[in-house]
Amino acid sequence: IAAPGRNFFVAVRANF
Repeated sequence: IAAPGRNFFVAVRANF
């Protein structure tokens, strides 16, 4: 994840 923020949350939610 290069850019923190919305993309970060999206990746975290996708992880769960």
